[in-house]
Amino acid sequence: MTRSSSGWRSRRASGRIALLVTLAITAGVGATTTGTAVADTSGETVVVNPGARFVPRATRVLNAGETGFLTAQEGDDRLRWIDYATGTATALADRLPKPLEYDPEEGRPRGTWPTGFGHGSDTVAVYSESPSPHVTLQQRAGGGSTTTVPIPEGQSYVETYGTTVITRTGTQRATTSLHLLRAEADGVKDQQLQGLPEGWNLSAGDGDARSVVVRGILWEDTTMTNGWWLVDLESGQVKALDAHASAVSLGKDTLLQVGSYAAEVFDRNDLTAAPRALDLRNFSYNMTFRMLGNSLIGVSPLTGGNNEYRGEQLFRISDDGRLAEELLTVAHTGLSWAPDGSVLVAGAETRTDRGALDWGYYRFTAAADGTVTRKRVADIEDMPAQPAGISLGSGILTTADDSNLFQPHTYIGGYRSTWLKTSGRPEEIRTTVDGLG
Repeated sequence: MTRSSSGWRSRRASGRIALLVTLAITAGVGATTTGTAVADTSGETVVVNPGARFVPRATRVLNAGETGFLTAQEGDDRLRWIDYATGTATALADRLPKPLEYDPEEGRPRGTWPTGFGHGSDTVAVYSESPSPHVTLQQRAGGGSTTTVPIPEGQSYVETYGTTVITRTGTQRATTSLHLLRAEADGVKDQQLQGLPEGWNLSAGDGDARSVVVRGILWEDTTMTNGWWLVDLESGQVKALDAHASAVSLGKDTLLQVGSYAAEVFDRNDLTAAPRALDLRNFSYNMTFRMLGNSLIGVSPLTGGNNEYRGEQLFRISDDGRLAEELLTVAHTGLSWAPDGSVLVAGAETRTDRGALDWGYYRFTAAADGTVTRKRVADIEDMPAQPAGISLGSGILTTADDSNLFQPHTYIGGYRSTWLKTSGRPEEIRTTVDGLG
């Protein structure tokens, strides 16, 4: 079907979608365009499930640990721990305030998606403000012993790395100090970090149980000053990194600094050693890069302008800037790394021109000789298509939705026809999808 972008937005539904159609038990009922056919006799309701949305369900890895990872997904308020070995998902007792929302046309979340659940270990952090601000540290999906870390008065929660809780004083835009909180036998140890600027917007980024990358931004009128630091969580030592970097990320044994069309890879265990230079002149400034073992991997962002709303290829990149190997045909830009150096990404092995992708979580592991192993850890459920129109006549339910195609400025979806049994107990007989619509 052809539809303008603004017209599509006005018809978006919220919540879980299903089409409920009341059909008369007696045959011979006339057509209706309201989605309901009513006869003089009592009726029954059949639920016709929609097709899968063309754009995959949005997900986010919140914490990649040693044995599994914590994830949240669009249309759901659950937090789930997924085991690497079996793919089994276990829901945490804690839930999000409401189901998460995603804008497939903009390629980004609607509203704020969750953070603060920990990094780099099987320890999951759950922050609560009641009865007083505190962080509960649990293992994986919970059920065992927990540790409570109270947030001192005058401090606010930032993140957790391993079992170390990071807090700030001041506001995020004007932080006066960052603190490391650790639960010990005689109480909570509070260590203020030294060597970070005051009054800057300081944020904790990539990290694990060993160290964390801190970024600082200061705006003075129209001038922006940028800074990066690596914090050792055991000692609290702060080391300044290249202030001109546009991105800094960690691997098991590496630190990657991305700059203007070039990058440097440092030995994370010896930052004084000479770095390895990487050529990025062939790649976009907003491409996402990460180290997988000693190899650079990268994926381009979603680019709605060319109707690619589902993802791009994930590549391994050579030091001289060539695309050395395709690792995944379609991938999301969220490249999350685990303590063993493996990388998690949502994606699909095959790209289709029509219909949904076989979306799932993949884990990439690099061997000592540089070879990369890919394993599909778990499936990601399809997102139900959004209906934009409905008609019912002669026992055939037709819906216009965004299941078959998604090109918001030209074509969106197609027409889905479902043949229904109209005598006796109502039920689906068969379903077809008609081209572009």
